[in-house]
Amino acid sequence: MEYGNLEGGVPGWPRRAPATTYAAFGATWVKFSGIEWGKIVPRAGLKACSGYAWGQLDAWVKEWQEAGFQIQVVLRSKSTWATQPAYRKDLLGGFGLTPSTPPKPDQWEAYGDFVRCVVERYDGDGVDDMPGLRRPILDYEIESEVAVEIYWQGTAEEYLHLLKLAYEQAKAANPRARIIASGLGIGDIFDDGAGAEVWTPRMTGLRARFINNKDMLAVFDRAQGFLDLVVQHPEAFDVVEFHWLTDYKALPGGVAWIREEMTRRGYQKPVWAGDATSALNLLVAPAYFPDKPFKAADRQRLVGILNDPKNAAYVETERWFRAEQAKLTVKKLVTGMAAGLEGVNLCCLQDWGIASGFPFQGLTDENQRPRPVLYSYGLVTQKLAGHSQVKALALGKNVYAYQLTVGGKPVTVLWYDDGRAYLPREAEPLAQVDLPFPAAQARLTRTVTEPGQTELKVEILAASGGRLRLTLDGTPVFVEADE
Repeated sequence: MEYGNLEGGVPGWPRRAPATTYAAFGATWVKFSGIEWGKIVPRAGLKACSGYAWGQLDAWVKEWQEAGFQIQVVLRSKSTWATQPAYRKDLLGGFGLTPSTPPKPDQWEAYGDFVRCVVERYDGDGVDDMPGLRRPILDYEIESEVAVEIYWQGTAEEYLHLLKLAYEQAKAANPRARIIASGLGIGDIFDDGAGAEVWTPRMTGLRARFINNKDMLAVFDRAQGFLDLVVQHPEAFDVVEFHWLTDYKALPGGVAWIREEMTRRGYQKPVWAGDATSALNLLVAPAYFPDKPFKAADRQRLVGILNDPKNAAYVETERWFRAEQAKLTVKKLVTGMAAGLEGVNLCCLQDWGIASGFPFQGLTDENQRPRPVLYSYGLVTQKLAGHSQVKALALGKNVYAYQLTVGGKPVTVLWYDDGRAYLPREAEPLAQVDLPFPAAQARLTRTVTEPGQTELKVEILAASGGRLRLTLDGTPVFVEADE
């Protein structure tokens, strides 16, 4: 599993820290989230490949590869000269974005050239490669959340045509290239930890709830139509990705549902989690559980405080929020390992603005300093890199415990979660558990949650009678034998 994957906008954004900052915490993959056709091929008539504008993309590849990263690329069919105009003008600029659209009827071949040339330039075969390329780039996602019209304004059939063409041209350039289908949105349907079986009844319930809202019904119909069409064509992609924008508890049910959808159609593909938000979702109201993790009034109040550093409650609220971000990230990465994901793309390199719908997600702050979440991310990579297996432990109600084998030795990650969210100044509940533990002493390392904390907090605990007594709260702890 590649859980050292970071994403969060085009990596050239000026606010992000250098690639070396993230590499220092064990990150090994990065996702370039918006490589646009029109930026690489700015006008018609350019000679395929050799006439393209590679300078900026080459510079990003050079920086991240020099820092030791593998790279994924999202290719977007956005072009001022080669694509059809957007048909939903009212959505232009939504979340600060402009949508991709299908190529004009006479430009499909040009789009295929674009994909082929990108894959060829970064395939590492020594032919027409980027000067100084250190390792091949093999993973290419074709668009992002095409079922959502702020990202893609075309039909499901047009997207399938685009995907098949991209697959064909990518494989022509490099048979080892992997094509990732546009990320699926599963919303918050599984946020209570429910299994795959709830998808159909809950989606039916959502439709009933919004029966008088034609716009929402159109959204549901479009999403289902894209899903039904694309998953019927496994010959057009190598990897399935879903967008993990909500709670960590959504993962087991969501992944099981995706795998069941593939099984029903007679195939299986690796599954990635993309857009795995590192922090709480405060701005975009969940659809199925509208009061989770907080009621609307609490979400609005928290966003107002976090967006106003002069607010009297800002320091306290920011401290709480960054602690919650660190905790959630560890929980997502560990549950991703337990679910057997191919990888997790963790968002985001830097904060997105309010207009994005998902603000305050940055792993570093506005001054490019690492936040607690990045130290906790580093703790995961330090303790769990190269794990060979994961086993869930049943230690009591609301206790989450996963034992991973790392270098032939067990490392157990545990936390307590009663299903409630706790606001600043609200005390989290505690739970005592007995962890089976054959060693005499344990080394317990706590998730980093405090701003400015650069050293890990480690405790040495004594086991007794083959068991280790632990007091847990919502902060994950890492437990291993003290040798």
